[in-house]
Amino acid sequence: MRSFWMVTDGAGGSRLESLPLPFVHVGATMTDADRARTPDPSLAGQVRVVRPIRRRDGETTLGRDGATRRLVVIVAGSLAVVAGESNAMLVPGDVLFVDDAASGDHKLTWAGEARAVEIDVEDGWLPTGSVPPAVEDGGRGPGDAPRVDRIRVRDDKAHFDPFDTFFPAGSEQVDRFTFTCFSPGLSGDWHTEDRPNLVLVFAGGFELEVGGTGGARVFGPGDVCLIEDGHGQGHQTRIKGETRILVLALPDGHRWS
Repeated sequence: MRSFWMVTDGAGGSRLESLPLPFVHVGATMTDADRARTPDPSLAGQVRVVRPIRRRDGETTLGRDGATRRLVVIVAGSLAVVAGESNAMLVPGDVLFVDDAASGDHKLTWAGEARAVEIDVEDGWLPTGSVPPAVEDGGRGPGDAPRVDRIRVRDDKAHFDPFDTFFPAGSEQVDRFTFTCFSPGLSGDWHTEDRPNLVLVFAGGFELEVGGTGGARVFGPGDVCLIEDGHGQGHQTRIKGETRILVLALPDGHRWS
């Protein structure tokens, strides 16, 4: 994954910088520096809504479209970003923080079967923590279809179901969001979730296994899974390589229920 921060520069224009993210590190590879950068828990609540979007090939956004501070996670296709004299091409698993409301001097151009997830954040949310290294982890290319699934309970077992209704479907409130980096080889035994969680994968591989339909599936960079197994057998997790994810806690009775 790569992460970019679009800011207003000293001359009143836009530019791109590296985006630090507040990852909570879990596992044996955590360092003392990782522990020192553990984010303030209050940051997790500085979030407003999540919005899945689908964009046409060649569709362009200019300047300040409402001046909303938002994170944009690429799920499929690619996004060309021009901010003043700096530019970047984002692919599945990459993330952009649009935070240049004072100038809005930027252009975003989508390519391919473009899909993304936008997350509006509160004014109090500021990038902190560490900048994820740009490593080659075998992620999907811009032209590859993403895995977009959901887990629901039937007969006390969790099942994978298609999640075709996710793109686009308007916005939904988010109660909190958590950035997590897992060490390779971690696993979790059968467990349930206490609330609906929308998981976006930035890097690595995140395997989920259910006792019902679908068995075990691996979610990689740009993939999405909505986990809704608050009772029953639950699911197991296995981490494939160093893995970075974002978990969005949704309210009960959310729009995709």
